[in-house]
Amino acid sequence: MGTRIAALASSAVAVLALTACGSGGSDAAGSSAARSSAASASSGSTAGMPSAPTATNGTGSAGAGTTGTTAPTPRAPAATYGSSTGTTTRAARPSTGTQGGGQVTGATGGLKAYLEAHLADVNKGDGCDVNIRVDKRVGGYARGSYFAPECEAGKGIWAYSEAAGWHVVHRGQEPPQCTELARLAPQMPTSIAGQCLLDGKAVTWRPGLVAEPDPQVTGAMGELRTYLVGRLRTMNAGDGCDLGARVDKRVGGYARGSYFAPECEGAAALWAQGANGWSEVWSGQDTPTCATLRSRAPGMPTSIVDRCVGDAGKAEPWRPTR
Repeated sequence: MGTRIAALASSAVAVLALTACGSGGSDAAGSSAARSSAASASSGSTAGMPSAPTATNGTGSAGAGTTGTTAPTPRAPAATYGSSTGTTTRAARPSTGTQGGGQVTGATGGLKAYLEAHLADVNKGDGCDVNIRVDKRVGGYARGSYFAPECEAGKGIWAYSEAAGWHVVHRGQEPPQCTELARLAPQMPTSIAGQCLLDGKAVTWRPGLVAEPDPQVTGAMGELRTYLVGRLRTMNAGDGCDLGARVDKRVGGYARGSYFAPECEGAAALWAQGANGWSEVWSGQDTPTCATLRSRAPGMPTSIVDRCVGDAGKAEPWRPTR
């Protein structure tokens, strides 16, 4: 009898040991209280204090050997901008749908097309893609801003001219220099420009506020000189390479000469006077094409230009058509 009692006791101990082992190895094999006790025992914590469930790492398996827990809601993937080192990781932004990023709002037609092309040059794909918003437009003048969530914003002022099309007059966080406006857009309305800086102080801009020195023009008088001054104001970007113009010969309503600057390469030029005044027929460092002369100045005398590049791609004598 004593032997049977001892055997039964040993069996009970074995069953209890197997039960305790099963409750620590699988959630399905034991109750939540058993899981808590097993976790407490394995960590050396006080018995009866339930441990917090271990969250999964998003791959379907729990960390530190724990399995069967519910995975947290997936987060948006992260994107790293800039170089591979020393950068800040931010949540990935939705695509704008345009290569290189950046959007233009508030603009239509030619202004919108110019600003979209302009953004392609401004944005370098470094995660700080700039957008442009046009707030107001009056004729060939517009104002707005450059902005991006990750970067500092800046003001933008743009203008249109027949010679240069749409172009940037000012971009930055500070008001433009009054001399900058006088040179690049002397007739810009006050409602577009607002204030400008004159001798370090903010003043209200108005056309004629600042008399900018005329670009250098030699060999021209009257209407031709006036035209060239205006043309050079548009062409010069204030980058230390401001051009001058020299007229070498004029015959009636036709002239030839060149654009020049000490720091930059020059270009030969031809001008003609028409019903709307003087205009540029051609400029460049090569020979003009005969097709260009025929379309823009068919009566230009051979004393102004004597050769042109024909349809076959070879130089030939220029022959006025009228």
